[in-house]
Amino acid sequence: MNIALFWSIFVVLSIAYFAIAIGAARPFDVGEDFFFAHRRFGFMSMALSLAATQIGAGLVLGSSQESYRFGILGMCYSLAIGCGLLIMSLFLVKKLRKENIKTIGEFFEIKYKSSGLRKVVSILSIISLTGILSSQIIASRLIIKATIGPQSGVLIAFWLMVITYTMIGGFRAVVATNIMQLAVVLSVFTAAVFLLKLKPVLPMTIKSFLAYDARFDTADWSHLGALFFLPLGYCLVGQDLAQRFFCARGPRTASLAALVAALVVVIFALMPVLIGFDVRLSSNYTPMSDYLLLDYVKTRLDPFFYYLLVCAVIAAISSTADAALCALGSSITEDFSLSTILPYSRALILFVGLSALIIAYQFDDILSVLSLSYELSVSVVLVPFLCAVLLKQPKLTAAVFSMLFGLAGFLIIRFLPIYPLKELFACGLSLIGYIFAHLRRT
Repeated sequence: MNIALFWSIFVVLSIAYFAIAIGAARPFDVGEDFFFAHRRFGFMSMALSLAATQIGAGLVLGSSQESYRFGILGMCYSLAIGCGLLIMSLFLVKKLRKENIKTIGEFFEIKYKSSGLRKVVSILSIISLTGILSSQIIASRLIIKATIGPQSGVLIAFWLMVITYTMIGGFRAVVATNIMQLAVVLSVFTAAVFLLKLKPVLPMTIKSFLAYDARFDTADWSHLGALFFLPLGYCLVGQDLAQRFFCARGPRTASLAALVAALVVVIFALMPVLIGFDVRLSSNYTPMSDYLLLDYVKTRLDPFFYYLLVCAVIAAISSTADAALCALGSSITEDFSLSTILPYSRALILFVGLSALIIAYQFDDILSVLSLSYELSVSVVLVPFLCAVLLKQPKLTAAVFSMLFGLAGFLIIRFLPIYPLKELFACGLSLIGYIFAHLRRT
């Protein structure tokens, strides 16, 4: 194993990310410019940034793993993100953007006339975003350990660099870096598909979808349902996506950006899915670890491209992470009326980033941290959010009951074996709470 070659590629790409981020940074006058860039981002930069935030560890590694197990059903995660972005594009983005808001919590305050409810929603968002950020750092640590060996010092330096460029350049730096990271990911994975000489996905897709194929596992609908429902729900209420919609030049720009991002995410997902198919249908290869995609490429291609692919996966992870970090800063600053003076905003990013880094080194279970982060927001916030969008006069008491019932459902499914689709149980309780309070006589 040529460790020097890997770290050479890794360091060169890291320096490139940092240089682009610093180059995109401009003199700041107020905190709003730091987190929202005066809402001047155009269609293409928003579309690519949205796609980059969603092409993270779960999609890149999970899609290949799930398609290896279940065939085309392994695309549940990426299709969920695509559907979520499509729903945002067609029905929600314009309504949110016209409110001229900065956070999902602020939307709750406007619709339900309650600053307290805004803070509760923001706290839930902060917990979820911290979990998402920490899970990405955990993923990078475990991937480097599994593929290269324990190299914590260099990896910590990398994440300190991510925190630094976010702290210096704010939202502009994050968007610029996201676009480059997405370009790296798309280029490397496209090259991998051609170099591996993978078979076309369409014939295999039709066969595995229309008829049972004994070469794939029997569908686990509870698992696949969660894999679809949680990312879909989070797409609608996540502050990391919402921040991009709020920074677009206008409602139409935000809507078109979401639509294009959905297409990019789903089309990209076909690449790791192709690899998963190829591994399953290959009679002379057996996966050796949980990182099926990386292991397979390691056996088929030369070390340079293998290391390049590992770096591309880290790029996908960091594009999700810095978006979560910036969204955390905006939520805390805006929803809790903290100072928007530039040094305070930067200090906040530094504190949040270091906290997530410390948390990430206390856990090893990526899926548990990530799924809990999604479940909390979806279980408690999704139903009152959609009701606020759909109803002309949503009631505060209905939102409170809905969130309490949703939280109860979130806690119940931690301890009771509710199957299948236990995540729908929490949202169902949340909906019952909303309907009950909404129909009560006042």
